[in-house]
Amino acid sequence: MGKKSLAALLCATMAMTACMLPATAAMADEPLKIEFFQQKGEEGPQKGYKEIIDKFNKENSDIEIEMNTVPDAGTVLTSRILTVHCLTLMPMTWKN
Repeated sequence: MGKKSLAALLCATMAMTACMLPATAAMADEPLKIEFFQQKGEEGPQKGYKEIIDKFNKENSDIEIEMNTVPDAGTVLTSRILTVHCLTLMPMTWKN
């Protein structure tokens, strides 16, 4: 996936997540925190994600995206589901 496609996908995911949140959360005094959960530990994707997230956070002071990189997403997701800490939006994988 190219850098532009990745940027568009990440921005769309963040925008959709923000749109799904209740209006009261968006009107809070503190920024709304959204976790970007992913498992790409390589330097290239990490740098790309960070640039996109930093730009989004700078342009949207009422929303704060926090990147969480985990080595084994399946184990972490299973643990979260079992403890009722589920994600609002699950990422999808597209194959070119």
